[in-house]
Amino acid sequence: MKVWMLNVLVCPQCLGRLKLRIFETDLKGEIIRGRIFCQACKLNFVIENGVPVFGISAEKKTERYQELDSELKWEFSVDMQSHIKWAKKSAITGERIIQKIKKVLKITSGGGLTVLDVGAGCGALHSWQFSKHGFQVVAAELCPEFLFSIDYFKDENLFFERVVTDCSILPFRESSFDIVFCKQLIHHIEDPLELLSEIWRVTRENGLIVIEEPAISMLRNKGNALRRDKAAKLGITHHYYTQNEYLELFEKVASIIEFNAIPAKFEILEKVLPKKIKKLLTNFIGGSVELIGIKRKDFTIKERTRKVIPMFTEKIILDNIKIEYYRKKVIPSKLEIFLRAHENYLRNLMRYVR
Repeated sequence: MKVWMLNVLVCPQCLGRLKLRIFETDLKGEIIRGRIFCQACKLNFVIENGVPVFGISAEKKTERYQELDSELKWEFSVDMQSHIKWAKKSAITGERIIQKIKKVLKITSGGGLTVLDVGAGCGALHSWQFSKHGFQVVAAELCPEFLFSIDYFKDENLFFERVVTDCSILPFRESSFDIVFCKQLIHHIEDPLELLSEIWRVTRENGLIVIEEPAISMLRNKGNALRRDKAAKLGITHHYYTQNEYLELFEKVASIIEFNAIPAKFEILEKVLPKKIKKLLTNFIGGSVELIGIKRKDFTIKERTRKVIPMFTEKIILDNIKIEYYRKKVIPSKLEIFLRAHENYLRNLMRYVR
């Protein structure tokens, strides 16, 4: 963590100022170990492996630790080929969205614009991608190991900050980021508007809110979907929304300027299908939705309790085999495949443009 982060970090409970105590830095002056504390709330948060570790909602303590445990089990249970397939697909999805963002903003590179990657996931794949385009990136993720393990994949040319946090109580000042990006997190949250409210709060005026989410069929075959869902057996919670429900939710916090629907099993035809056909198919058979919008001025955040419990990583039980798997195998391999797929996609894109 670099000291400049104190300009955007706040106490997740009272949203007040934080104090910093440094225990260890590296040769570049980055804080490796330390403590961040709020004098008003008497809350202390550790900085571990260069990553500030904040807290979880006190109301949802059991649920959050269950989510954390389930996500770790899921990533450990998935075979390597599935990880690689996911990385390749994510590289294309992310690049397509970044190109649309650049087109909307009329820029050719990130140019130092700030991006918050909410629910960055295992390896924070899209944080790497935004960083590669020149954006100044912060990856926010509930699972510490997903962010700690990044240190085992070295790329001296790319850097982004990492923050461990419950994404429904983000530890950032209001209007801190030019772009807030959220990929496939909303469908894990029981109250999606609570998450979107936090995203709205930390987005700058006229900033961009960007989401990508899986959508179910308007026929709402939830029962069948749950029976087929391996992740549910491990305790990962999924809430199912249709394309129109995502649109309705998103329009509460942002004015839509770009909307893309990709019908399931039609990804290969995504570039050639007319927009109206894609939307119609996604409505009936499900698929995914990509939304880019400008932060609305007329949205009001509903008052709620922000009681926070600091997260202590020693409470997250991981045996040495799993730690070795994340740090030495799955995340480095996933990132290598992801960045290679991203570069190949970019090369093909440039050929197409020429």
